[in-house]
Amino acid sequence: MCSGKVLYARAADTYVLKFIGHIRYTSGASYAISRSLEHFISVICRQEDFQHLVIDMTEAESIDSTNLGLLAKLSLYMQKTHGRKPTLVSNRENINRILHTICFDQEFTIVPDADVQVSGMDDLPEAKRTELEEARMVLDAHRTLIGLSASNEKAFHSVISVLEQEVARKEAKVNGE
Repeated sequence: MCSGKVLYARAADTYVLKFIGHIRYTSGASYAISRSLEHFISVICRQEDFQHLVIDMTEAESIDSTNLGLLAKLSLYMQKTHGRKPTLVSNRENINRILHTICFDQEFTIVPDADVQVSGMDDLPEAKRTELEEARMVLDAHRTLIGLSASNEKAFHSVISVLEQEVARKEAKVNGE
């Protein structure tokens, strides 16, 4: 199985994120992708000097719920602060099916192609997280997903319960309990 990566670039007032390969929190190098994506999102959510965000998934083979939750968080930020939805470019049937199932069509402007000209895309900067911080990130991403729709609430309810237990266990470990 091919691992994945996420590239980014900025052109004028637009950020572009390009997803390539398998983007999964649970697959080896993708642990780092999720951490780096979450860090990148936190950085750009503190910036006010950009207006547009394009997420290119034309080369993504798959993406899991953790990373989708991180993208949902970014979309909600864009809508709140900039009054517009990010553009999500996807021409892959398997990806589009997932996006529509989890109601991303309500949170993003989804298009099959886009004329986005950027050069010099870079890997997302690597971010380090503790086990507890990672567990909280995964929980938060899933909470963001369930906030999008009643069907997501139903689909991810049991996942949230397990993740909450995992966070509690890791917090107890950190606190020496």
